[in-house]
Amino acid sequence: MHDLYDKMTAALQKYDLLQARKQAEVEELLSAESAVKATMIARTTAQKLAVEVQTQAHATISFIVNKCLAAVFDDPYEFRITFTEMRGKTEARIEFIRDGLILDNPIRSVGGGVIDVATFGLRVAAICLRRPAVRRLLILDEPFRFVSADKHPRVVALLEMLSKETEMQIIQVTHIDALKLGTIIHFGDE
Repeated sequence: MHDLYDKMTAALQKYDLLQARKQAEVEELLSAESAVKATMIARTTAQKLAVEVQTQAHATISFIVNKCLAAVFDDPYEFRITFTEMRGKTEARIEFIRDGLILDNPIRSVGGGVIDVATFGLRVAAICLRRPAVRRLLILDEPFRFVSADKHPRVVALLEMLSKETEMQIIQVTHIDALKLGTIIHFGDE
């Protein structure tokens, strides 16, 4: 009888120990579930914020680049950035659009002059988006070398307009006389 009592006591102790472990594991599981939920909420909030920031940045960037393209070309391409979620990361693709046709390889699809003007617009946008705001200074080396000569007066007007509108100082190195404006400093044999 004493042996049976010892076995029953041992079984009850084991039962109490297992119950305590079970309770601890349930609490640990509940804590883990709570952490997962909090992480998912944080991730969703971060994704929403990222989309909002992308949307605002895209609006500013595309406005400036499209304004530059329209200032120089009569029938300009529309500039757009498409954001896609790939493998948990956001990827951006630059596109030029004309007549409903999306050109997703702009270097091969559009002329060098269009690329020159668009990259200039991207530089201006990058400076305008900089936070905290910095002194707006843009230094360019032969930025419009592929823009045809008949468009040079429009490029000069664009430079003057953007410099005034954005309060940006532009320093430009160029060998194209028609693109020289403002204070001109000659270097070399000239």
